[in-house]
Amino acid sequence: MGLPGCNSTSFSLTPTGPPHPSLRAPKAPDATADMGRHEFTYALMPHKGSFQDAGVIQAAYSLSFPLLALPVPCRAPATSWSAFSLSSPAVVSETVKQARGGTCRGWGPGLGAPSASPTSHIPLQAESSPQSRSLVLRLYESHGSHADCWLHLSLPVQEAILCDLLERPDPAGHLTLWENHLKLTISPFQVLSLLLVLQPPPH
Repeated sequence: MGLPGCNSTSFSLTPTGPPHPSLRAPKAPDATADMGRHEFTYALMPHKGSFQDAGVIQAAYSLSFPLLALPVPCRAPATSWSAFSLSSPAVVSETVKQARGGTCRGWGPGLGAPSASPTSHIPLQAESSPQSRSLVLRLYESHGSHADCWLHLSLPVQEAILCDLLERPDPAGHLTLWENHLKLTISPFQVLSLLLVLQPPPH
């Protein structure tokens, strides 16, 4: 039985009752933690086999982050586009964000593409420093096993470097790019952060 939830709170299960959120309300270091009114959304997902094969994690993400449809002022692109894709269902792309101090403008649909893309609504800014052209991609292994996977990059990445959660680059963490692909090896439940430096946009 899978229990996809629409928040980061854990749940306890009993044979005779519904799931109960496990709010601890600790008094230190924050005396007001977990106090007040809370609302929870969860769904029971019966399935055969393991939760890995049944896609419980994907279902939980679909519940927590439903597809958002927005009107566009012009015709939508004819083909779908994704900045990143992974070859293993065990590896989840959890976060894509600008690196600290970066603007990351100038490439990709929704990121200010220099071409006349109908989804480009952020004005082009020519940035020269690598920091201003950097993204952080955070992944984790969700199945509790070792995973070897390929990360496909649709953005023009110039350099890929492993970094820590504070976005400090690992001096020995430079990764080899294979035709817009990165080979990744992840341990069970490991969180992996990548610092991706984009190529300078053409002038």
